[in-house]
Amino acid sequence: MIGSEGGRVEIATGAGGDRTVEIDRLAEDSAMASFGRAAERGLAFSVLSEEVGLRSFGADFPLIVMDPIDGSLNAKQGVPCYAVMLSLLAGPTVADIRAGYVMNLVNGEEFTAIKGAGAQHRHQAIVPLPRRDPGPLEVTAPGRGRKVPRLNPVP
Repeated sequence: MIGSEGGRVEIATGAGGDRTVEIDRLAEDSAMASFGRAAERGLAFSVLSEEVGLRSFGADFPLIVMDPIDGSLNAKQGVPCYAVMLSLLAGPTVADIRAGYVMNLVNGEEFTAIKGAGAQHRHQAIVPLPRRDPGPLEVTAPGRGRKVPRLNPVP
């Protein structure tokens, strides 16, 4: 499907405002099926996805924020630079992020981060560059033609 005409077929507008194409739908369906199996085993959580929006699996939190194909424009065109992105939040603010995961879907490289424990790539610690401005980091979420609330600053 990657880079194919069939994968580029637009089928809807996703919850994030982007156009959903077939490869987005397939990737999200696969992930949501896995989350459904986890819920069937008794786990309770919610998922916020770019395509379908917020889905509850029995609890508001923990919340998994997912982009099943981050870089889907590249994937649609066959450019080998796209990934799956997951974040785990214990509450409603950016400060509540507990873990993150990125997998490069082209080569399988994985990046992980756990709050308070740092980030890793290939099981090796990633050493961040020092910040020039140690003030608060602010994250905003753009939306295509939609008013998106500003997320709280991270101290």
